[in-house]
Amino acid sequence: MVVLWAVLLLLVPHTSRGETLDSEGLVRINRALRDWLTLTEKDRPYLVLDREAGEIRLQHGWAVLRNCPVLVDSAGGVPQSPTRLHQKFRRYRPSDPWSETAVGPFDWEQNLVEEATADCALFFSNRMLIYASEVWGRPRAPALQIGIGDLRALYDACDPETDLVILPHRWNEEFGNE
Repeated sequence: MVVLWAVLLLLVPHTSRGETLDSEGLVRINRALRDWLTLTEKDRPYLVLDREAGEIRLQHGWAVLRNCPVLVDSAGGVPQSPTRLHQKFRRYRPSDPWSETAVGPFDWEQNLVEEATADCALFFSNRMLIYASEVWGRPRAPALQIGIGDLRALYDACDPETDLVILPHRWNEEFGNE
């Protein structure tokens, strides 16, 4: 397995279609693959944004727990990768703006406080916003829109500091000398 990935990391700057890939692009691809390999060895869930496939994957090791198709990719050129989940946003405000959401005496109350709603969003340290609802309007780049069910699943599954690796466009092309 390690030998296979070592071969993948030794990319040659010519694609099978005769197009060339600049050295900066190869460095970005190699760095993303290295970060992805590092996360597969850790015993915790992480996210992989595959811009080529147009999906976000929730993974643990090599296991894919959920595939989430990206509906709108307005992430711009090349967002910083890897990045970490910085904050979970909710479109909920208590009546007192200075109050914190508190734990109630029953488990179901706590679940209602923490579970995702359709209006939630995930915000990462590279300033990327992942959202589902149109209530977020037209967020500035970098932003990704996914389905409501997918966002709720990611929101509930991800803890603060969850890693996100961004695989750039053309990362999965066949490279080799012609």
